[in-house]
Amino acid sequence: MSLHEGFFDRNKPLQIRWGDLPHWRQEGALYFVTFRLSDSLPQSKLAAWREEIERWCKSHPEASPGEVGTFTRRQRRKIERWLDRGYGSCFLRDLKARAIVESAIRYFEGERYDLGRFTVAANHVHAIVRPYGAFDLSEILHSWKRHMSKELRRLPNISAALRDAPHLWQVESFDHIVRSQRSLARITAYIMNHDA
Repeated sequence: MSLHEGFFDRNKPLQIRWGDLPHWRQEGALYFVTFRLSDSLPQSKLAAWREEIERWCKSHPEASPGEVGTFTRRQRRKIERWLDRGYGSCFLRDLKARAIVESAIRYFEGERYDLGRFTVAANHVHAIVRPYGAFDLSEILHSWKRHMSKELRRLPNISAALRDAPHLWQVESFDHIVRSQRSLARITAYIMNHDA
């Protein structure tokens, strides 16, 4: 299957799983994902962000998928603006760290998933990925982060705060089912603009 297929299909079954944000899952879907280092956002901003999500969820108990999608996009854009400000150690600027991340992302390409454009920014990663049938997106992201964490913690110039943190990466990643060819083009351009 080409990366120009697998867009969100209103007629196919959809699962919505909740963490801090909803995670939509649809068989054969193409996803735009963002995951970040655990020190990449100030705790005060994260606390306010979580409170906003909690208030929204309480005031929208019967939200439609469209309402959830609109809310999710607004929240994702807010986080992306914060990430782009360069909070935290920005450890991924290190060339060895970047190489570890890139290697992990490519490791099962063509075996467990199709991989589109991706970039490693100073404190976060963006990628376009389509899991193959038996492989769940959450499992793929968990595998990437587990392997990267083990390797990154071995680098001598990692900050003590990151090295000693319970989680090197924020546990929950952002993911979004790509909606259309136009959306894929916009996401790809966004990723290319963030290439180092």
